[in-house]
Amino acid sequence: MDIRKLQITGGSTYLVSLPKEWIKKNKLSQGDPVVIFETSEGKLIIDPQYSEREELKSVTIEIPKMKSSKSGFDLGREITAAYLFGYDKISIISDKNISPNERVSVKQRIRKLIGIEIVEETAKTISLQCLVSNTLPLNKSLERTYRIASQMHQDSITALIEGDEKLAKNVIERDDDVDRLYFLIVRQLRAAIQDPKIARKIGVSAIECLDYRVIAKSIEFLADLATDIAERFLKLKDLKLEQQTADYISEISKFAFDMSAKAMDALKLHSMKLAIEVIDNCRPNILEKIDLTREQLKSGKYGTGSVHIEAILDNLDRISEVSVDIADLIMR
Repeated sequence: MDIRKLQITGGSTYLVSLPKEWIKKNKLSQGDPVVIFETSEGKLIIDPQYSEREELKSVTIEIPKMKSSKSGFDLGREITAAYLFGYDKISIISDKNISPNERVSVKQRIRKLIGIEIVEETAKTISLQCLVSNTLPLNKSLERTYRIASQMHQDSITALIEGDEKLAKNVIERDDDVDRLYFLIVRQLRAAIQDPKIARKIGVSAIECLDYRVIAKSIEFLADLATDIAERFLKLKDLKLEQQTADYISEISKFAFDMSAKAMDALKLHSMKLAIEVIDNCRPNILEKIDLTREQLKSGKYGTGSVHIEAILDNLDRISEVSVDIADLIMR
């Protein structure tokens, strides 16, 4: 640790000298611009890597000459990893011609990643570039992801209650949209942890990055639960729910939806009051209705379909647990 004393010049300007070794290490000289910004903790950070433009990070993925199941190489997985680690230019190279199957694998994978495009192709290379900035507002990405996931939740229950097979299939299709946004958020958060400039632009601190990663994963999990509800409905679509059972499931779903919406409001407003309401006041209503629904299932009237109805109840309970997890993070 190096302690420096403030000096004053001209009666109003404060100065502090910078360590000579730091100047040399960063190859700075008189007149070079540096960035100074204040953190939420009141600290000043001096960034020597001043640039008005974002630096583009590049990586190369080499396709092995000999591939086998034991080698563990998966081209799609390698592309996703490079994307999540914040690389902007991804070069895929091979000693021999890239096969049609490998090209299909690349195209299938980039459809699952926001902003990635093929910018150049040759017989032995494929060049990808991410055209989306890491400085997009993080809160907007989270809100958009939640809107899709929460609508999937509502629509999956509507499909179940009303017997709407088309709506259930649409819910399943939307899961890919949530995954794409989740990957983008993870990419942003990793970039923010590595680069204070990006963290500042998207409005998060390093500690908040960890919390936002958990929140993003919770929202993505909410979408997975809604997808599972839709898939289970399709397996028992010929099974008619009794009105009382349908009413109970609708009420449980509404309680769970209200919890998740309130948790996201608490996050947006930084409201401890709303977070406490989610944690303390909501789940008992859900658990009571779940118990009543399970009592109906004991009669055996739904046969093997009871297994899927039980799983749907569990999924709705998990959605409420996800909401509590988000509220817990706000309380910390």
